[in-house]
Amino acid sequence: MNKSSFDTSGLTFDRFKLSVRTTNCLRVQMLVTIRDLNSKSAAEVLSWPNAGRKTLNELRALLGRLGLKLVGDSAPIGAIDLALLEDLENVGLDEKLEQPVEEPNKILYLNSSETDTQRKLVLPLSRLTISVRSQTLIKTAKLSFLGDLAQLKFANIVSYPNAGRKTANELAGILEEFGFSLGTVIPDWTAVRAAALNQQFHEALANDTRIRDKKLLKAIAPEPHCLEDELTRIAKALDNERNAQLLIKLWGWNGDPPRTLESVGQELQLTRERVRQIEARAIKRLARYDFETPHVKAAVTILRRAAPTSDVALAKKIREEGISKGQFSPWSVQTAAEIFHIRWPFEVVNSNRTKLLVLSSEVEMLQRALSILRRKTAELGCLNTIALASELQIPEPRIAGVLRFLEHATQVSWLDDERQWLYAPDTARNRLMNLCSKVLAVCDSVYLSDLRHAVTKSRRLPMCPPKKTLGAFVEQRGLGSIEGTIVRPIAGMNTPPPSGSAEGIMLAVLNYHGPIMDGDEFAEKCIAAGMNPITFYIYRMVSPVVSALGKNVYCKVGTEVAPGTVEGMVAHRRSTPLVADHGWTPDGKLWFATEMSRQVITAGSFRLAQFISDLVQGDWQVKLPDNTLMGGAVCRGRFIWSFRKQLALLGAELSDIAAFEFDLRARTVVVRVGGSDLIEAMGEGTGSVEEELALPP
Repeated sequence: MNKSSFDTSGLTFDRFKLSVRTTNCLRVQMLVTIRDLNSKSAAEVLSWPNAGRKTLNELRALLGRLGLKLVGDSAPIGAIDLALLEDLENVGLDEKLEQPVEEPNKILYLNSSETDTQRKLVLPLSRLTISVRSQTLIKTAKLSFLGDLAQLKFANIVSYPNAGRKTANELAGILEEFGFSLGTVIPDWTAVRAAALNQQFHEALANDTRIRDKKLLKAIAPEPHCLEDELTRIAKALDNERNAQLLIKLWGWNGDPPRTLESVGQELQLTRERVRQIEARAIKRLARYDFETPHVKAAVTILRRAAPTSDVALAKKIREEGISKGQFSPWSVQTAAEIFHIRWPFEVVNSNRTKLLVLSSEVEMLQRALSILRRKTAELGCLNTIALASELQIPEPRIAGVLRFLEHATQVSWLDDERQWLYAPDTARNRLMNLCSKVLAVCDSVYLSDLRHAVTKSRRLPMCPPKKTLGAFVEQRGLGSIEGTIVRPIAGMNTPPPSGSAEGIMLAVLNYHGPIMDGDEFAEKCIAAGMNPITFYIYRMVSPVVSALGKNVYCKVGTEVAPGTVEGMVAHRRSTPLVADHGWTPDGKLWFATEMSRQVITAGSFRLAQFISDLVQGDWQVKLPDNTLMGGAVCRGRFIWSFRKQLALLGAELSDIAAFEFDLRARTVVVRVGGSDLIEAMGEGTGSVEEELALPP
């Protein structure tokens, strides 16, 4: 065989074994065939980036084996390789025999074709399942749609680097599936028109893709009836059996939680990097498909309804709803949702070493619920679920999810079988427990109703749970035991008020002079024991250890009162109501007068008529009838106080009249004490009062 019997100029470089550097230089220069190189000179080769003498010599040697030379060389370098030429000629003959005979060019017009044909022509090539080599050719040739590919000829394809007969046959087979062939002529084809039609047929193309993907999955396995089968079938569509099992383990699509690259690689004796590459390739392939995933979407819906709760509870829920064969980790559902671009509306909250799945839109609300539970436990002792829903401003049905979160996020104790009352026992302070402990420390037993009334006296406790709930609270906190309607304290578990405190003094007086005392006598004894009068009257109203029996009769909480005792004490008192009046003096000053009780004289505090109190709020300078300044007074709400010293100086006694004259401009108040005629004198003006009482001007 001589050189002229076989034309080697059309051979492509991929048929020869060249160094990486030389191959890269040829690719950069876009030289595909021997003919392309044969037209270059040595100087041109040396001018290429990264090409030196070594590259030049390698190319000269290649041409020499074929009996060719560079432009400007005097002769081919080296001897002709006849064995190589024979092999190349035989391969070329085989390829010519196997190369499909191209039919006469088929002509299509894009704009006048039927809708179905148009839709196929503008199908994106990125939606097709093709080999890596074919993908490289499509990228190199800058092909976008099936119509771009149809316009290529067999010879065009094999002329591209690394593309041979196998690649051309693969692409020809794809076109044949859609009813087209290589070498189709589309005279009115433009990239702009193709893109416009692609947008017009977007929904139809997507539907075609789904139908094609369904056929692919059906060829792999029957229609799935659970989450595991659905995901396994998709994994097998993305890679071979071995790699599909790798993906299933890595993504947790068998129901187990997702695993790390390292753990899967160690099990399958692969490097971490190799596992990563297989995963990346699978995700890239998945972008070409539009697989339907009804079981994944159903699992996300179930998680949405069940959240917030723990991952363990959610895994059971997915199985109970029939979505999966076994318990299926919600984190594996999350992986699937992210891979298939399904919205994942959850966040993870780590609490007490438990992972909680929480709706992103509810994270702030749930954190607020936890804060409310702890705050209300400290302030009120316990909390009702209806009140919790109201404070969170959510519908009552949604409170169930909030309670699930609280039970995982902190320690929660329930006080009733209906799960309506709860509290956080690990809260450092609990006002209800402190009040109950104080009451139970000072009595041998107490009715549950009396205990409830006692603790509600505290102004810092605006509400108290029902008796049954309160009894459960007392028992859970270890303060006492419930026997029917009676609470019996547990020894050593309750703390009485300190002996030197206000409540300690009141208890000591009741223990010594009681156990039942008239209110005025009770006040006198407590004040005599060193208690501040104002403090006494405040604590007498709010202390849980002092019980009011009605009509100004008091006893220690839990005291057994014999019938008729209270009535007998009340019978000795005067039953007529106290006298009070108010008005304006002729010179424009506001006055108020009232009959004094023992409590008023002792405490120096008066309850004003509403009309008066509205006008005299704040601080005042106090004057005696002779205009001597004597301290100050304060009005808050309906009360004005700090007159005890002034009343003592004026010699106030039980049933005397106290009169107050307010100068609203000067912010002074004159206090007077007298008989019942003082009220009449106040109405006639200050001067007449002073003359009647013979007071100095």
